[in-house]
Amino acid sequence: MNFKEYSIQFLNEESPLGDLARDMKSDGGFPETNEFEKVEGYLLYMGACYEALKAAEEMFEKYSEE
Repeated sequence: MNFKEYSIQFLNEESPLGDLARDMKSDGGFPETNEFEKVEGYLLYMGACYEALKAAEEMFEKYSEE
């Protein structure tokens, strides 16, 4: 399971993780990867705010633990 697939479990949360998951789902260009550097690079390229980057980092930590 890649990071984008993992994010689906957060879709219904009212939290920064849920916001990020919904953004990832609606973004057809979001990378399907297991590497945080690619996720972070994509978010930076797309002009993501600081909160989105922190949410991605938090979600990726959870992803890595599973």
